[in-house]
Amino acid sequence: MKKIVACSLLISSLLFANNTFEYKDDGIRIRISKESVNRVVLPFEIKGKILSAEKNLKVETNGKEAYVKIMPQEVQEIENDKVVSSELIYPDNESEVFFITDKKTYSITFVPDTIDSRTIYIADNIALKEDSLKIEKHSTEYDKNIKHIFKLAINNEIANSYSEIVKNEQYPNFYFLSEFEGVNYNLFKFFLKDNTTETIEQINKSISNTIVASCVFENNYYVLGAKNVR
Repeated sequence: MKKIVACSLLISSLLFANNTFEYKDDGIRIRISKESVNRVVLPFEIKGKILSAEKNLKVETNGKEAYVKIMPQEVQEIENDKVVSSELIYPDNESEVFFITDKKTYSITFVPDTIDSRTIYIADNIALKEDSLKIEKHSTEYDKNIKHIFKLAINNEIANSYSEIVKNEQYPNFYFLSEFEGVNYNLFKFFLKDNTTETIEQINKSISNTIVASCVFENNYYVLGAKNVR
């Protein structure tokens, strides 16, 4: 049974990787299903969108997600002023959409294809790195800098600037929820089943990074570890 679970997780990881596209500031072209709704996940919340109405493309947004659907055109055959047949035709023309976020505007050209519906993830390592550096240099005072990072984590805002690696690993006394990767630090988030010294020590020993600081808020335990320390 364990081998089956491990295989399933590996397949899920590969599928996620195959649908992830890195954005490098010069636009990107992505194939989408021309007969189904496609989902696009951007790194930041979408504030607006710009597209041409004549492209027969419908785009709806919700938070970081956009739902893209190619609208079919009805083609009718008429004889003696009567419709004898009709057919829905899905256009094959490419359509460019500009997604506006607080960080930057993303230009994505959607290419219709005869494929299944897709969930597409847009990765922007440059923007995330810039944001990581900003919050890590939030203050020239070391203590204020650390407190600022923990404040973002407690308010569930750290993922806007750090790249999140979801773990969801279960242990007898705690859950390892996520690891957030920055430029100089990694932040580790745990959920405590019991807030005891033994549990905290167990978690700390499992972290290979040099621990800079830690914080407990309600049942969540956050650990800030320095990167590239040997």
